[in-house]
Amino acid sequence: MDHIRESLSSTGLSKQAVELISNKRRPGTISNYESAWRKFCGWCSTQQIDPFRCDIKFVLNYLAVLFEKEYEYNTINLHRSAISTYHDKVDFLPVGQNSKVKELMSGVFTKRPSKPKYLFIWDVDIVLKYLNTQSNNELLSLKD
Repeated sequence: MDHIRESLSSTGLSKQAVELISNKRRPGTISNYESAWRKFCGWCSTQQIDPFRCDIKFVLNYLAVLFEKEYEYNTINLHRSAISTYHDKVDFLPVGQNSKVKELMSGVFTKRPSKPKYLFIWDVDIVLKYLNTQSNNELLSLKD
């Protein structure tokens, strides 16, 4: 993170602008990215390749390995995003925007679509109509 601040500071940006750009990701996202990046680096080590500059085929193969290990789409996508953040650009684009990476991710989604976040969703209109039929909302039990 400090190297990003130093790099941005040298461009003539204000301290406030540098601070805002440096904090574009939430701490939880940074933690998740770092974990995924470490896993990718470990895999690259077994392949004897540089995780920052490896050919796109290795990124594709790594994401395919995650699929083979039965990772969910969202987890594989997290790894794609982390690799895209730290890996050098390929053909002037972040790795995650590479057409083959996008095609692979589409294939992952087709074969293993994301599960819904919630198993049950309330219809707000029905809930509001029910609440309007009750005499005093402050006296309602949690069940009601």
